[in-house]
Amino acid sequence: MSSANHSELGNALLAISQSLADRNQLTQTLEAVLTAAKQMTMARHGIIYVLDQTGETLLPTCAYHNDKIAKEHPWTPIEIDSASESDPFNFAVHNGEVVLINELYKYNGYDCESIYQAEQTLGLTSQNLLAWPLVDESGNTIGLLVLLDLSVIDNEAALTEFCRMAASHIRQAIWLEQYGQVIENLSGDNQLKKPSVKLSTKSKRKSSSEPIAISSEMLSVFERLDRVLSSC
Repeated sequence: MSSANHSELGNALLAISQSLADRNQLTQTLEAVLTAAKQMTMARHGIIYVLDQTGETLLPTCAYHNDKIAKEHPWTPIEIDSASESDPFNFAVHNGEVVLINELYKYNGYDCESIYQAEQTLGLTSQNLLAWPLVDESGNTIGLLVLLDLSVIDNEAALTEFCRMAASHIRQAIWLEQYGQVIENLSGDNQLKKPSVKLSTKSKRKSSSEPIAISSEMLSVFERLDRVLSSC
């Protein structure tokens, strides 16, 4: 497939921005992943944590309980640098290892106090817990899938592949959301810049089909989107 030119890429970027204004791509992706994971394992409830842009905090971005996606929940962010590795969620992210606790409310070697508090608020007492790091195709941990009160864990290979695919989709949704915001900001900045009455002759002849901003950051956006479009 031939590469798109900058004008076409600019139009595509604006289309992405408009699409994201109508629906939250990341939210929909997380809800779909968590619902599917719950169905695969017959988990009673669960959470997906997503690393923020600093890579220092895990945000409980999507939660599932009472057979539906929860709009409000008691799960709190985890500051990775300050959290103890005895916390099962932090241990899973730091070490890139799956944590399975078969008896959550008996001694298991982890500090589960924050989990107990969240479950108490929800009125639940889970038998077990699974914390699975979400690692994308580049080997970057982008979040954590947590499932509680599971009934089925009989196909580890399938769950491993599911989590790999989930991480890839979540990474793409994050990318689209971030760049949609970049384009929205660039568009807003461009509208604020009123043309000067003292424009040079060279400036007056500038084609209106040019990208809305010529900068290293914007060219980077074009290059990355070009690769996405070329792979379609």
